[in-house]
Amino acid sequence: MSDVPRPASDCVRMAGPGLVVMVMDADGVVSPIHGSTAWGDDVQAGQLFGPLWVSPTVCCRLDRIASLPHVIPVWLTSWPPELRQVMSPFPGHDWPDAGLRADHTNDEGGWWKWNVLWRWLTDHDRIDRLAWCDDHLTPTHLAQVGRRSDPARPPEGYPPDLNEGPGPAAICRDLKLRGITPLLIAPETTTGLTPAHVEALERFVRGDP
Repeated sequence: MSDVPRPASDCVRMAGPGLVVMVMDADGVVSPIHGSTAWGDDVQAGQLFGPLWVSPTVCCRLDRIASLPHVIPVWLTSWPPELRQVMSPFPGHDWPDAGLRADHTNDEGGWWKWNVLWRWLTDHDRIDRLAWCDDHLTPTHLAQVGRRSDPARPPEGYPPDLNEGPGPAAICRDLKLRGITPLLIAPETTTGLTPAHVEALERFVRGDP
């Protein structure tokens, strides 16, 4: 797999600095699953069905991005706040959750994270750009979880069926229709965010071409 964020070339339409939301998953992104990070400085930050490894460097750089005045950092992860807050080192101890798994009911259909984020964006309509880091932002995964029982009639306030097109491309399309410039980063689950991913995130937040 490439070390370059996927599928940035198709998703990114650069603009100058504006209000940016940074949406972050935890497992497989900040903390690799059954693997180690690409940073070479892993430490154990906690325990969940085994040790949880993180890179202090990536934690520091994510917190630094989040501290910028035009950046809104939010979590979108199945890991509850109580788990993240006792982990150390770990980024975003004070970041809010865009929503929780419990906010999504099975009869809504589709991918719960996309539904939750869509609702969050409806309540935060001044967002210019959105960077979303999640190891599940891949065509294979989104094809499995993206379809609604009746894709032609999504519930009011919910995004279209992701299977109307390749999942990540469909997400980018729908965000652009809302006037939001997207960057989707899908790291390998066993590695998490790499230096190349974080550098791409930093450039995007700065508004660099």
